[in-house]
Order: sequence, then C-alpha cells, then structure tokens
Amino acid sequence: YQRRVHGAGEYDDSIIHSLMRCRTYKPTGGKSSATFLKTFDQRFILKQISHIEHSHLMKSAPEYFKHMTKVYDVNPFKRIRSALVKVLGFFKITIGKSPNGPTILYYTLMENLFYGRNISLTYDLKGCNRNRFQQQEGAVQMDENLMQKLYQPDGSIGLFTSEQSMERLNVCIQNDTVFLSQLNVMDYSLLVGVDEKASQLVVGIIDYIRQYTVDKQVEYVVKSAGLIGGKGQPTIVPAEDYKQRFRQAMQRYFFVRPSKFTPWTFRDSTWIDQRIQKELTIATQEAGVHAE
Repeated sequence: YQRRVHGAGEYDDSIIHSLMRCRTYKPTGGKSSATFLKTFDQRFILKQISHIEHSHLMKSAPEYFKHMTKVYDVNPFKRIRSALVKVLGFFKITIGKSPNGPTILYYTLMENLFYGRNISLTYDLKGCNRNRFQQQEGAVQMDENLMQKLYQPDGSIGLFTSEQSMERLNVCIQNDTVFLSQLNVMDYSLLVGVDEKASQLVVGIIDYIRQYTVDKQVEYVVKSAGLIGGKGQPTIVPAEDYKQRFRQAMQRYFFVRPSKFTPWTFRDSTWIDQRIQKELTIATQEAGVHAE
C-alpha cells in the first residue's frame, strides 16, 4: 500500500522500472560507512544495512506497519501525523558461490525525501552536540553547525517556519518518538533540506533502525565515563532519554515566523488551531505528558 501511495504502481511495475537503473550515492559529509544507491530517476534510495540491523527490522516490521496503517488510515479523522521517511521494502541479495559460502547483502528501499526539490542546504540533526560539527564546506551540516549559525551577530540564519507548520511538526515528532521509544530505537535523525526556490523546509526522520542493544549500552557507558569520544553527553543514550533530548532540541532549532495571522497570546495561553491542538494533546498524552 505504501508503494502505491508513493507512486510505485499497483503491481510494483513502476518501482521495478526505477530500480533497473541505480548508481552509487554517498551523502556528502555523512559519517555512515553504509553503501547507498539512488535510482536514476531520483525517486528512491537503497541503503545497505548490517545483519544486526536486518534482524531488528524483521522484529519491528509488524509494529512499523501498524504505525503506518494509522498514518494512511482511509478515515481522515483517524489518521495520525508522521515525519518518518517511508521504508518501501526490505531486500536480501545473495551473490555467487565461494569456498566460504555466498555473499549476503541486506538493503532497505526508501523514498527520496528530496525528490523533485531544489535543496541548497541540508542538516542532519540528532539533538546532540558531541562530535556533531561538520568542517567540510558544502557537506551535510550537523547540530553544532546549526547552533553556531544561530549565534551569528545578525541573527538572520536559522530554521524559520510558520505557526501551523511548527505545530504539525511538533505533532509528528511526538507521535514518532513515542513509537520509536516503544521499539527501544535511538540514534535517529531529523533530516532537514532548505528549498530556497520554494521557500520551504523539507523534513523527515531517518535512520530509525538501531535499537539500544547490549553493544550500544556498552558504548554509552564507555563514552559517558569519558574514556573515548569528545566532550558532552554521548550521541548514544537509552531510547527514552534519546526521545526527550531529541524533542527538546527540535524546539530549540526551529523558530516560528510571525505573520498577520499570528495568534494572540493572553497570560501565557496561545490560541492555536483547535484541530492541531487536539492532535498534539493526544500525542503528548500517549507519551505520558499533559499538554497545556
């Protein structure tokens, strides 16, 4: 169903046609050592994942599809908002034979968030300032790069959006982080693309596969003790802590752009779209937080 929604064709003919021609794709400045492929028509991205990540995907797939069923519910009043970049398929590829056995590769097929967009600047935001500075000019920027720009003397460089868009983003982040924390998933990012031509920000949550398993727990303990890595809190923290840190950071990173429709504020209470307020209240209540 998700493949049909994203224009893959009722019988997957369209997506197969796209996958017939791919090329290697390396996100500029990215830290990931994974192999990426992008279809020639720019519509889809294939990402190679490890055996451990594949196992996690297989275990969490039923819950993921349940979550996405709510996102695409035929009843518009029952739909929930989500910013997860859509996964459209999991693939296992077996290559040849050798004395040590065949080579087995695993890939996920995802939508290209920036398809058809004129993206001039990209951010990969995790809500952490430890080792999150990109020195390469023109590469994907990170948290520390954004924070550095926010403190420029003119104060004009930031991620600005409308009130309604910010409210919707908050609902998406609330829904998705609750879902991911329930799966014990952390280390995801908010990918942000600046489309200057359209004067829009294009956002989506990516890399939401890695669970907080024993190896990640060991990494967290070692980095927290300051034995390796940089200064500050480690990127890898327990899923619940990651959720809270991620939410708080996104509130700091985005700024609301006032307009003639900016709601009045009385005694610290703001009048906002009641439908959006209801969705945000439901999302926060699911997380065990009461929204005023």
